[in-house]
Amino acid sequence: VYLSPLFLESMGLNDAAGFKVAVCQGKDQTRGKPLPFAAGGCAQIDALVATFELLAPGGTSVACPVSADGLFYVFFPGKYTIDGVGYLSTGSPSEQPGRLPMPSPPPVTALEAPRAPAERPSMALAPVLQERAAPTVS
Repeated sequence: VYLSPLFLESMGLNDAAGFKVAVCQGKDQTRGKPLPFAAGGCAQIDALVATFELLAPGGTSVACPVSADGLFYVFFPGKYTIDGVGYLSTGSPSEQPGRLPMPSPPPVTALEAPRAPAERPSMALAPVLQERAAPTVS
């Protein structure tokens, strides 16, 4: 599991120093011994399926924003990155797709005057259409 630079930036940090993962074990989700992140921002979890808690420097839990219990869930072996505001994505940070910068909002200008409601179509053609549709008697 990696911590992306974008995630670290959202936490106001420059590196992964002090972060740890505590892998949950058993049906009661007992937390195991916290594993530290290496200098490259990676913590190795040796499991095919893993549930874990992310611990920030100081030991406070960082909740997964898409999980009701705040834990992170991995169902397949591989590389995963905690990215953005704390969501889990596949691959290492170098394998993540490029991000485009957020577009700037349009400049605020004076508000336009409200427009008058659109006029309803005239019913002047209704009698003409009725005359054409009426059958002729000879």
